[in-house]
Amino acid sequence: MRWKHGVIAVGASLGVAASAGAGLMGQTVDLNFLSDDNPFNGGYEVLFSDVLVTNDVEWSNHNDVYNYDDPDNPVYAGWSELSVDIGDTWIDLTFRGQFLHDPDATWGVFYLLPNEGFNGFELLSQFGDLGIAGASASLFGDLPSNHVAAWDLWAESNPAFNDWVDSTYASTLDQSRLGLADPSMLAWNLQGICWEYTPDGSIVSSGIRINLDFVPAPSALAVVLIAGMGASRRRR
Repeated sequence: MRWKHGVIAVGASLGVAASAGAGLMGQTVDLNFLSDDNPFNGGYEVLFSDVLVTNDVEWSNHNDVYNYDDPDNPVYAGWSELSVDIGDTWIDLTFRGQFLHDPDATWGVFYLLPNEGFNGFELLSQFGDLGIAGASASLFGDLPSNHVAAWDLWAESNPAFNDWVDSTYASTLDQSRLGLADPSMLAWNLQGICWEYTPDGSIVSSGIRINLDFVPAPSALAVVLIAGMGASRRRR
């Protein structure tokens, strides 16, 4: 039996201060979740506003998970949670879950819906330039991550649909998933990303980190008054 579930002025004397750092901490941003239409369902958008970047998780979504091997009799199989945590120079997408032990199930896969366009989130500045110069992705946690196309979940039940899913393939760390559409927005396309797990009752955790590079803030010029350049004269 196989399960499948769907569901970022101090100056030195007579010199120039070092460039001040830049980052997202303390910024107020908009965090939008967007998905284009796909054969699973229609598109959607979830728009947030006034999200203050702090040391806390900015967004999380907790759901019960069901085994749909028998579509008419879904069976509770555990829970899953997705969260987005925005740090100063990084953004983490974390998947956590606990799936009940089933001796007849050897593996399962949790995936984000694939589509031909966009399924992910946008981070927008409310005040213009985010200051992001570049971005790259890295993995963390204890579960392997891939695109759901690698699993051929529909190869037997719907070969044509399986071929379509294959056409949407992009590796988890593919740079094309990250886009700086303009200086005020970072777009992160999560379509089709999946995690493999063993339904053994343990809590699993895995995720993707977007590492951000920022344009240095302008340097501050130190202004210094210099006195006593000439020899002082002793009062008689």
